[in-house]
Amino acid sequence: MPIQKFNLIVGFTFLAVGISAQESWNLLKNQDGITIYWRSVPGSSFNQIKATFVLQSPVKTALSLLTDIKYQNKYIYSCDSSKLIRYSEPHVRIIYHRFKMPWPISDRDDYCIQRISRLGTSKYQIETKNTTGKEYPLTSCVRIPYEHSVIQLTAMDETRTYVEYQLKTEPGGLLPAWAVNAMIDVGPFNTIKNIQQILKSYHVVSDEVKSLN
Repeated sequence: MPIQKFNLIVGFTFLAVGISAQESWNLLKNQDGITIYWRSVPGSSFNQIKATFVLQSPVKTALSLLTDIKYQNKYIYSCDSSKLIRYSEPHVRIIYHRFKMPWPISDRDDYCIQRISRLGTSKYQIETKNTTGKEYPLTSCVRIPYEHSVIQLTAMDETRTYVEYQLKTEPGGLLPAWAVNAMIDVGPFNTIKNIQQILKSYHVVSDEVKSLN
């Protein structure tokens, strides 16, 4: 069904949300080692989502893949293109994503600020939040008005990484919240499966990850 592919908007992107939602998490899916939860957010008709899973990969390799711009359109569900715009400071960059949607739904896109940080000896974080301004021109796509995600990666041992991912997004346009919420797990689940598959042959530790203090 065409509307199912919309879930790329709730799928991207890997990644804990710094909002003050106090609702309890509700289990939505537990399949293939991937657990997905949802909760409502005060003031928004679109639900927040959380996923937890394990990657069969060293933490620095997993972090390298998740921050490798040229791979993002390969694993992010329905992402048509991804591009690095510039670095604003070390480990903070502006990125652009375009999401291909099935007719008659309009394509979506966004510019985001992404910050990569080290939280401890074996724990890392990727925080991504949309940004606006004259330097980020509108396109023929519907601009996603709000997106905020955080991915935290923790080394379990030398070959396994535990991941927690939270996302809150407002997709923009005329898509009804009930339809998006009804299939909110599709994008994240397929994105995670893609990441797991790519990591079978991805063995890179990027210079950026090596330089994290």
